Amino acid sequence: LATAERSVDSTVAGTVDADVLTAKLAGPMLAKAWGYLKTSGGSIAAGSILQNCTVSRTGTGAFTVLFDPTDVPSVKYMVMGNGREELSSAGDPYGYGLHVVSSSLATTGFNFVTVDTDGDQGTARDPDGGVQFIVYGLTS
Repeated sequence: LATAERSVDSTVAGTVDADVLTAKLAGPMLAKAWGYLKTSGGSIAAGSILQNCTVSRTGTGAFTVLFDPTDVPSVKYMVMGNGREELSSAGDPYGYGLHVVSSSLATTGFNFVTVDTDGDQGTARDPDGGVQFIVYGLTS
């Protein structure tokens, strides 16, 4: 996708005509917030990458994401994400997969849990192998 600036302002240097969209069309396609983090020993590990948000761990595999309502001005947004547990054995080079399940959407943030998709399916697990999420939403 084009950057927000290039998608709505055709006068920005380097803009290709095909990238120019109206703000009404471009708004839903732009990411409002995103993040990448790992857990270690029951805490969020150093090295997290967060944009327009903060994240806190509230329990095993449970997190709260907070953002400024000016970045996400309505609850008309969706959260997408996935993660994994660390390598669990030599025969499993990627670790167990984790789904991101979001809830309690508000203009100030949301909650999510990372849920095991392999071994103990449906069980909340910490993403010690990493988790990433992205928030797409309308502009109003």
